[in-house]
Amino acid sequence: MATEAELILNAEARRDYRELAAKLRKRKEHRKTLRKKIADAGRPILAEVRTAVQELRVTGRSGGGAKQRRLHNVARARTERAAQAAARRHAGLRRTVASATNLKVTAKGVKFVVDENRLPANQRGLPRALDLRKGWDHPVFGRADIPKAHQKGGPWFASTIAKHEQAFRHAIVEAMDEIKRDIEE
Repeated sequence: MATEAELILNAEARRDYRELAAKLRKRKEHRKTLRKKIADAGRPILAEVRTAVQELRVTGRSGGGAKQRRLHNVARARTERAAQAAARRHAGLRRTVASATNLKVTAKGVKFVVDENRLPANQRGLPRALDLRKGWDHPVFGRADIPKAHQKGGPWFASTIAKHEQAFRHAIVEAMDEIKRDIEE
C-alpha cells in the first residue's frame, strides 16, 4: 500500500467535485483543463514534499549504509564499465523516496502518494518509517556482531502537505468553479 495523504474537501465541495467529474466524462477538453489546473496548483507542494524528504535528517550509527552497499556493488563488478554503472545505480533512500512521490488527480479526488512500487522491494515500508519520529530497525550490512541498527526520521510528508492545505483546497475549488462557468456558457 502506498503512503498517501488525501486532501479532504468539505462535504459540499466534495459533492461538487464528484458531480463535476461526472459531467466532465463526456467533455474531455474540460476534464483535461481541470486536472491540469489542479496539478499546477499542487506542483509547488509536491516539490516542497520532495525537498523535505531529501533534507530530512536521519539519525543513526555512522557508517553510511548506502555508501557501504555502493562500494560492495562496485567491488563485485567484473568489468570497469559494470563498476561505473554500479557506482551510479543506487541513489540513496531519501532521493529514491523523493522520486517516487507524486500527485494524483482522479475523478474521486486528489492525493499526494509515495508509489512504493517504484522503490526497491526491501525499502517499500520505509517512507512511512521515515515520517515517524520513533524510527525503524534494520539489519546491518556486513556486521554480524550488530544484530539490528536503529534509525530515526522525522515528519516530512503529511506535515509538509498540511502547511499548504487551505491554499490548495481554495485553488481546487476555484478551478472547479471556473470549469463550471465554462460548461454553463
